Amino acid sequence: MNERQKHLLERYKATDGARSRLDVSLTRDAAAWRAMRTGGLTQGECRALTLLELTRLTPLELEDDSLLAGVHLEWQFHADDKGRDAAKDAETLKQFGCDEQPDRLRGLRENIMRTVANSCMGPASDGVMNGSWGDMNPFIGIGWMENHTVRGFDRLLAKGFGGLLKDVEEAMASREPWSVDYVRSESFYRALKAVCEAGLTLGRRYAELAEKAGNKTLAEWCLSVENGAKSFGGAVQLLWFGHLLSCAEESVINANSIGRLDQLLIPYYRKDVSDGRLTKEAAHELMVDFAIKLYQNYDVQATTLGGTLPDGSCNDQCFIHALNKRGISLTDARNYSPIGCVELTIPGKAVSRAVSGWFSLLKVLELTIHGGYDVFHKRQTFIHCKKLEEYGTFEEFYRAYTANMEYLAERMVYFCRRGEFSQREFGAQILFSLLTDDCVHNGREINDRGAHYNWHSICLMGIPNTADSMMVLKKEIFETHHWDAAEFRKMLEADFEGHETERLQLKNSIPKYGNGILEVDDLAARLGRDFIAVMDRLSEPGSQFFVHLFSFLQNVYAGQKIAATPDGRRSGESFAYSLSAAPGNDKTGVTRMLESLGRQPHEEAAGGSAAIIDLHPSLFKNGVDGPKLLSELIRTAFFKLGVGQLQWNVVTAEDMQRAQDDPEHYGNLQVRVAGYSQMFKLIERNLQNHLIARHKHES
Repeated sequence: MNERQKHLLERYKATDGARSRLDVSLTRDAAAWRAMRTGGLTQGECRALTLLELTRLTPLELEDDSLLAGVHLEWQFHADDKGRDAAKDAETLKQFGCDEQPDRLRGLRENIMRTVANSCMGPASDGVMNGSWGDMNPFIGIGWMENHTVRGFDRLLAKGFGGLLKDVEEAMASREPWSVDYVRSESFYRALKAVCEAGLTLGRRYAELAEKAGNKTLAEWCLSVENGAKSFGGAVQLLWFGHLLSCAEESVINANSIGRLDQLLIPYYRKDVSDGRLTKEAAHELMVDFAIKLYQNYDVQATTLGGTLPDGSCNDQCFIHALNKRGISLTDARNYSPIGCVELTIPGKAVSRAVSGWFSLLKVLELTIHGGYDVFHKRQTFIHCKKLEEYGTFEEFYRAYTANMEYLAERMVYFCRRGEFSQREFGAQILFSLLTDDCVHNGREINDRGAHYNWHSICLMGIPNTADSMMVLKKEIFETHHWDAAEFRKMLEADFEGHETERLQLKNSIPKYGNGILEVDDLAARLGRDFIAVMDRLSEPGSQFFVHLFSFLQNVYAGQKIAATPDGRRSGESFAYSLSAAPGNDKTGVTRMLESLGRQPHEEAAGGSAAIIDLHPSLFKNGVDGPKLLSELIRTAFFKLGVGQLQWNVVTAEDMQRAQDDPEHYGNLQVRVAGYSQMFKLIERNLQNHLIARHKHES
């Protein structure tokens, strides 16, 4: 990184990334107003026209310290309206040809950019489960998903917005104007043309600025919007424009990711180097600029490097199998890419609805133990459900748990599909459709089953703690009868009050996941496979359900609404992150933790899987070759054990505690949180406590 780039990065850190330095809130409102005046027939068309008007109205300028043109249009950013000068704002709007009052435009804009489905209560809720976030039920069903995409940027680089516009016009012309097919798709095609024009407008305006500044190279790169990239620089610039517009289409800038960056850009790099038009050093400088451009707080803009090639070479032992088994062609499965944290998609061919639903196995276990009674919320969830003491064997109890899990999973699926259908009507994603195979050909928007693949990704949470708890019940209640089942259940209901010795015994004396113990590891795998089987059963053609073995941050927040569990976890405490061991339970070394992790059903997790292993820095002292050791651990996990996705922290609990106590001096400590890293001082305290509590392996 050279001095210019250091200055650019520091400026972006101070100004929240590559955002406009101008007040664009009124520009956003004027764009929405002009779009409605244009006469859009549908919400999707109005949304596309708003994006077009935004590229026409937004004041643009080149940045002196960047090789690339463009910053986020940020029309989805909701500015604080307090303290604004209404008269001055009205005068500014008139400059855009808008004679509407500012306070009346907000509702118009929010109607066009509706971001959530209507409240869903229907027969599947049974009056108990509403699929909402607020109450942290055993499940959350969303269905409506914006951002969290990897778009078909290969199409954009090959054709530009001009070439894509021709594709749209040809598809529209292929239909007879009086046909049902034409009438059904007419508004969608007009919307597609609008977003193509938006891309052309943005590129042409920046090209004009570059010409005036005497930067003919940048002007040429910007005009890649016309017919696609002809050089490495043009490809990077066009990719950046595509990303800016993808973010502007969404309600919030978050996880519209790049995808397989090397596969996108290597052909342009090799040709320019071969033709003598590019050096390795110049390409490196441009890529550093691109990486700095992607900086945004808060955003996740993932890129994928390496991976499996179309001929199947390189490494992957699980996710390709999981995707292919569920109808993704082998060629497409080999081209999968993570979106943000761990979520998988097929770039340019799928709407994967990342984290469309969340499901808590540990909450289901609580309900099953207490006869359908929700101890935490003090309400009856299931009417016909036996209590723990009424089961004769562990397998009988497990079958009841499975029946409850299926009952709740079916209702989660209901809400996911309700959200999907609501988004079809109110949340069209036109640019996403343009950059996704089959949508243009089919004449269908991506949420209207236009994409080649359509699935919902479901986060399965709580496997480790549920397995640990099941093992306690199996050993202590049903096999050895060490505990009276009724008394044991009452102890859980009382959150171990007066039973601290017993709680510690449960926590420390019964086999736990994360120590390479086959029996408990197999039980954890059984839990995962059983849920995946239910999701496969509930899948239908064009509406499948793929499972993430992933909790994101909900292991902390969902845990706050779960009563005490048999593994010794107190009411309200966090549970394990994804497939990591519950905090403090993985006590026999990192290789044993990897053994437990390797026994989980990564090869069935078509949505992705995740774990974080914390290593103590002392592991790399006393002459130990740290990089070599870590490399060996990674090779063991992926090539020998078939682990899907794995992340690492190398930090002490003491350092994190110091950062919590004195964030001003130590808070910049970087830690892996979920699918992302963050400075410790920016992490919410409950989550900080969870990170501190996780075991730090020293052997």
